[in-house]
Amino acid sequence: MAEHVGERAIGYLLVASGSQRKREESLRIQRQAILRYARLHEAEVVAMLFDYAFAGDSGMRNGLLTAMQRL
Repeated sequence: MAEHVGERAIGYLLVASGSQRKREESLRIQRQAILRYARLHEAEVVAMLFDYAFAGDSGMRNGLLTAMQRL
């Protein structure tokens, strides 16, 4: 019997500037949410990409650009 293979997904996390503790907590919360969503929708997270947001930064973020290219 073949196993059901769900969708594959890429997680993307955006971390605002701030203290290291707040950044780490933000990453942890976002990662948990992505994994929970993937589990509910039977998707396999094949990569987790992230960027740091800086005030006034409106350019394309490398992690987001990479995620979009991989999709």
